[in-house]
Amino acid sequence: ICAVLRPALGALLESSPFVDEILARPRGGLSKQTALMLQLRQRHFDIAVSFSPSRNSVMLAWSSGAATRVGPENARMDALLTHRVLGEGAFETYGEMT
Repeated sequence: ICAVLRPALGALLESSPFVDEILARPRGGLSKQTALMLQLRQRHFDIAVSFSPSRNSVMLAWSSGAATRVGPENARMDALLTHRVLGEGAFETYGEMT
């Protein structure tokens, strides 16, 4: 499991046994964001989960290339998600979840 977080939040998961790797989400311009997107794409993830409805978070999930992309129902750019969490654990599915 790889977590992508703002650098200030990395310490929260640093010693977690549930996270194998932490990638810092860089601040800054398009070139830094694009570099992170390419790094995610090269990892060939199966599933990407966005815990934030922000455009940036959803774009990072999409850029991972994961076939299954899950995010909150109120996510911006939700068309890039394959599944939306509606609340209380319910899902709305845009594609077949395998």
